Amino acid sequence: LSGDGAQALAERGVTYVDGTQITEMARSIKSRDEIDLMRWTIRVCEAGMARIYAHSQPGVTERELWAHLHFENARSGGDWLETKLLTCGQRTNPWYQECSDRVCKLGEMISFDTDMIGPYGYCADISRSWTCGDSPMTDTQRRLYDTALEQIHHNLALVRPGTSFEEFNEQSWQIPEEYVPYRYSLAVHGVGMADEWPVIPLHVDWGSGAMSGRFEPGMVVCVESLIAEMGSESIKLETQVLITETGCERLDSFPFE
Repeated sequence: LSGDGAQALAERGVTYVDGTQITEMARSIKSRDEIDLMRWTIRVCEAGMARIYAHSQPGVTERELWAHLHFENARSGGDWLETKLLTCGQRTNPWYQECSDRVCKLGEMISFDTDMIGPYGYCADISRSWTCGDSPMTDTQRRLYDTALEQIHHNLALVRPGTSFEEFNEQSWQIPEEYVPYRYSLAVHGVGMADEWPVIPLHVDWGSGAMSGRFEPGMVVCVESLIAEMGSESIKLETQVLITETGCERLDSFPFE
C-alpha cells in the first residue's frame, strides 16, 4: 500500500499487511448493528451453556452435554458450531479432543469451548470449566482454576483502546513453566462472524510473524486461558469483550466458578 491507505494503516500501528490482513482488518471494527446481533447470539449461547450446566450429572455422555448447545442454537434460528470441544476428566488433557460417548463421572472436570455461529451468522466464542455433579473442586482442580482466572483477569485489564499488540505482549500474564507444554497458543483473538483478526499469540509463542496493530474501539475480541499440567485435567476459560472508548465491556455474563 502507499499514500493515504498506508498512512491510515500506520496510524493504526500496522506496519505490514497483505490482502488477507486488509480484509480481516476491515471486519475488525464492528457496527452498532453487528454488536447488537452479537449480544443476541451470546444470550442464545449462554442459554445452551445453562442447559449444559444443569445436565452435568454423573452418567451423562460428552455428546449428550454438547447437544444442549445445539438445541438452543437451533431453536433460536442459529447456524452451526465450528467445533465439538467438550470433554470431561482426563480427556480434557491434551486439549482439542472432540466430544465422544465417554461417560462423565462425579467430580470430574467438564471443559468446553462453544465456537457457536448463532442467529444472523455471528459467533459466540466462550469457554468454561466446572465439575460434574456440582462436586467441590479438589485442591489440584482449584489451583489450576485459580491460575486460569488469574490469566483471564490480568490480560483482560490490558485490553484497552490504543494499546498496541506489542505492548500487550510485553505486559501480558506470564505462564508458569510447568503449564507451558499444555498451553493455549493464543492470548487474544478477534471474533465476528467467526474467529477473526487480530490473532495475538501467547507470549511464549510471540515471534517475527506476530501481527502489528493496536486495540481500537469497536473491536470484539476473546481473551483466552488453558491451564493444565502433566497428568491433570485442563481448565479452559474464555470471555468475549467489546473494546470501548474507555476500556472494554464483557459481552458474556455466564459466571465463572
